[in-house]
Amino acid sequence: MAIKIFAILMSLFAFVMVILSTQDPYLFTIKPQKVDVANMQAFDVLDYELNASVIKATYQASRWVKYQDKDIFDDFKVQALDYNLSSDLLVRNEEKSILEGNVSYFDHNQTSIFTQKATYDMKNKILFSNDNFKAYIGLNEVFGDNFLYDVNQKELKIQGIKAWFLEQ
Repeated sequence: MAIKIFAILMSLFAFVMVILSTQDPYLFTIKPQKVDVANMQAFDVLDYELNASVIKATYQASRWVKYQDKDIFDDFKVQALDYNLSSDLLVRNEEKSILEGNVSYFDHNQTSIFTQKATYDMKNKILFSNDNFKAYIGLNEVFGDNFLYDVNQKELKIQGIKAWFLEQ
């Protein structure tokens, strides 16, 4: 009796294995995974932008991770001839850089901008944000909903402005 039960179970097992081996039940649930693997990682990065006679800019980051399509910088700082820019995180691709966390911009025209998230268009040299920000133009304090700052022309465009102007 035990041998008959064992034989029935073995034939049932073989039958189920034949059916499962001819079908591919998990094929439809497998989705291709995009694995983003870093090509390179560096710590305490210091880089200089030079021309023939002067250092044009100094770039600093506590950590740099290079992927195939983007670069990520932690504690990013730029000290250029006419402006300083810093943020907690910078994600850079070919067209633009996204700055996040304590973004601050200072230039020699007494313009300072502070926000939590901004985007820098590298082709047109424009810094812009759709988040709330605070800016100082000289001694005047300006709050707004979003801004666009042309780094080359030193021109600031603001929407949703709340400002306090100091009269001399």
